[in-house]
Parts: sequence; structure tokens; C-alpha cells
Amino acid sequence: MRVALKNISGTDTVDVSLSKGEAVVTLKPANAVKYEQLLRAIEKNGFVVKGSKVVADGSVSASDGVTNLGVSSSNERLKLEPADANVSAATGLSGKLSK
Repeated sequence: MRVALKNISGTDTVDVSLSKGEAVVTLKPANAVKYEQLLRAIEKNGFVVKGSKVVADGSVSASDGVTNLGVSSSNERLKLEPADANVSAATGLSGKLSK
């Protein structure tokens, strides 16, 4: 799986721990890698993605009760959902900057 992820153009580093069941992929600045590309590479190697954490630059927008992150480098739109059921929806994030 490490080789498959590393072969995606725009990938910088890949660390895989089979014992933990996780892979950490760091992408090069200004890459155009889409989240779906990473998922396909993982699934193509016989693994199942049960969850993920994405750290990306972009802008948050909300429409029809759905909050999305527009990823700057790939123009991909990712739906934002709370990781914990006790956390309110991310719709209040629209237009706010983090420091």
C-alpha cells in the first residue's frame, strides 16, 4: 500500500502501520491530489477505509444545511461532519478564520 500511495503524483511522504491499521500521507505544497485518489489506492490494495482525518487549506461554505471545505490546491469539495455526535454541526464555521 505504501508504494501505491507514494506513486500518486503530489505525494511527499507515506507512513503505514499495519499493526495500528493506519496510513499517514503528507502531500507536497500546491499538489492537485484528490481525496478520492487516495481512497482508491488504499482499496485497490485490499484495505477498507473506516475513517479519515484530513488537514487542508481551503474555504468553508454552507448550503442547504451542508457544510463543505473547498480544498485550495485541488478545487475538491469535502463535506464537513463532526467527529463526535455530541459536537454541533460545522455550519457556524462558514466565513471564520482560524489562527
